[in-house]
Amino acid sequence: MKNDFERIKDNALLDQINFENVTIERIEASTLKSQLISFNLERAIANPQSIDNIQLFPGDTITIFNQKDVLVPLDRQMRVVRVQGEVNSPGIYQTNGNETLRDVIKKAGGFTSNAYLYGTELTRQSIKQTQKKNLDTVIKRLEDQASLELKQSSTNLQTDQAALQALRTQNQVRLRERIVLLRNAIPTGRLALELDPKRTQLPDMALENGDEVLIPSTPSSVAVLGAVYNESALLYRPGRSVAEYLKSAGINQNADREAIFVVRADGTLQSPDLEKVFFKTKLDKIDLNPGDTIVVPEKIISESGYSAFMRGLKDWTQVLFQLGLSAAAIKVIK
Repeated sequence: MKNDFERIKDNALLDQINFENVTIERIEASTLKSQLISFNLERAIANPQSIDNIQLFPGDTITIFNQKDVLVPLDRQMRVVRVQGEVNSPGIYQTNGNETLRDVIKKAGGFTSNAYLYGTELTRQSIKQTQKKNLDTVIKRLEDQASLELKQSSTNLQTDQAALQALRTQNQVRLRERIVLLRNAIPTGRLALELDPKRTQLPDMALENGDEVLIPSTPSSVAVLGAVYNESALLYRPGRSVAEYLKSAGINQNADREAIFVVRADGTLQSPDLEKVFFKTKLDKIDLNPGDTIVVPEKIISESGYSAFMRGLKDWTQVLFQLGLSAAAIKVIK
């Protein structure tokens, strides 16, 4: 069953007539062949002397399409978007192709005094569909790897040492668990806006039909997820370092300290793959913002084919980029 936003979004375009391409179906009397004639109804109405004001004959069939039947160029499409959170008039708004994110915020009455622009969430259906495809691809690769590992474990059962075989069996179980969790994960469709936390301004970007914009209130915490003893949100304090937050959360023995990364409140990631030295030796140098999330991945047992697969993807950050999942989903696949 559709929610109200989906219903309004679909219905809003039903009566959006495509005046630019109207079709006449005509049967030629001499040949009995069907002929299609296209013309611009808008020009025909505006100027009866134009060539678009075509003479009609008995038996002609005129078809006028709406914008859901035949898409018009983006700058002439009508869109329906939802704006929620810290704006003065939250609601559902109809926009034309020339209106941008900033224009929609103006329609919603602008921001409230509690608005946290850096944490703005813009979700989009087309991105969600792409993320779902990425998720399915990674799941398929994990399933192939699990099958290969199971085959290798069976083949080497007699020759491998008991301890090594136990490690492989353990990884096989963990791999299967992660596949199940990934199947239940739902991509968010969030578009990371890559904002400047010190001089935050929303981009003057075009919107798509069905976009949803959430302006959150300013959070008071930083979350720590993954291989820590106390997974929780900790009070945000300006100047407090990553190391201090990790000390409060308590890193456990399974933590991969070299792969720690930060999910920013604007949806971007501080990736250890991009700045390995930064994360290994200079955790104290990173400036955290309210709403950021520190993620501590678990170590992968090196004797496993699963480990080789993960190295092929470089690290958990690469997996997250491919899946397009939110920080909340990191907890599921950690």
